[in-house]
Amino acid sequence: MEGRNCMILSRAPVRISMGGGGTDLPSYYEKHGGFLLAASINKYVHIMLNKRFEDSIRLSYSKTEIVNNVKDIEHRIFRESLKFTDVRKQIEIVSIADVPSNCGLGLHLLLLSHCSAHYFLITGIIRR
Repeated sequence: MEGRNCMILSRAPVRISMGGGGTDLPSYYEKHGGFLLAASINKYVHIMLNKRFEDSIRLSYSKTEIVNNVKDIEHRIFRESLKFTDVRKQIEIVSIADVPSNCGLGLHLLLLSHCSAHYFLITGIIRR
């Protein structure tokens, strides 16, 4: 797949969890027990990954970042995901959600798992 143009588009449903705030950690549930109920709702996080013509990295979420080095990325989830997958250049990532960030629906975890799946798909196409 080296050298092929590729764009990956996907969406994942937002989930509501009845619990959280540490109730899923052993330090809590080993002492108090645990129960968690989660459900998807009809709101989504949409992710688009695309290979760029330029060597830079472009991110678009509630703001836009264009950087030449992964370490200069402000968004910690994108930064750490790119470090983890060893993607260092020529990538554009766009994240759009049907709900606002910091709304208490755990979007950062959804974004992390969603991005990780994309990065593993695209690493065969985009290399350092």
